[in-house]
Amino acid sequence: GSSPIFICTSATIANPKELAEQLTGSPMRLIDDNGAPSGRKHFVFYNPPIVNKPLNIRKSATIEVNELAKEFLKNKVQTIVFARSRVRVEIILSHIQELVKKEIGTKSIRGYRGGYLPKERREIERGLRDGEILGVVSTNALELGVDIGQLQVCIMTGYPGSVASAWQQAGRAGRRHGEALIVMVANSTPIDQYIVRNPDYFFDRSPESARINPENLIILVDHLKCAAYELPFKADEEFGPLDVTDMLEYLQEEGVLHHNSGRYHWANESFPATNISLRSASQENVVIVDQSDVANVRIIGEMDRFSAMTLLH
Repeated sequence: GSSPIFICTSATIANPKELAEQLTGSPMRLIDDNGAPSGRKHFVFYNPPIVNKPLNIRKSATIEVNELAKEFLKNKVQTIVFARSRVRVEIILSHIQELVKKEIGTKSIRGYRGGYLPKERREIERGLRDGEILGVVSTNALELGVDIGQLQVCIMTGYPGSVASAWQQAGRAGRRHGEALIVMVANSTPIDQYIVRNPDYFFDRSPESARINPENLIILVDHLKCAAYELPFKADEEFGPLDVTDMLEYLQEEGVLHHNSGRYHWANESFPATNISLRSASQENVVIVDQSDVANVRIIGEMDRFSAMTLLH
């Protein structure tokens, strides 16, 4: 019988009102006046030189990113480098650390991606805010939602794949009033080459719409479990616009719910939310354990099971 007020905040998307209404099932009012402090941004699209003319292959974006980052870091300009994958982050990180180790040392440059332990991530975020860390190489894990203070330069290794992601990454530099430089170094891929040759396509487009599918069975069943844990379902109760009677009966047959006096009660010993990821449909994480030193066995990270198969070897 409660009537909560929902305040929803969104990243850079084209349809915040529609998304919020889908998520909450309530009518929403859009407030889109951006009052965040922001300095002037200089956006540079950089196309590496061609190294193979017959095949139109350009110099590796990774090599160019390393060289660009080296110049900024040597001049003590706080810089963030974005890469598309976890593996690419580690490769760029090791190269940049090697390039600047004499001038500023390797500890001033850190990596940041999914799989790092929470304590390690908080330490990197604090180092960026305090200015102890001069450079960070990251996947889109630092794209939004984390306060990392005021960086001056953002370098993207290739087009991130969407207008929304590109603006989110660009927004990591110059968050206060200072000027900022954003450099997107293009790969040889057709989409990167199109963007770099047609910058108006990028600057004139609105960000993409955010899409959700709350009726997806895997997602819906997990939501039902969490909802039933908090409050029993009445037999004829709807869940949003859906009639979920069949699913409640299925969960009863599985021993997850117990039906009594027209209500479905949570009957399992476990707390359902612990097994449900907000980030992916994968429900299991693999813990990475370093056993190289028998006297000091330690956990060094974690990864979802799907990625672990291909990345951890």
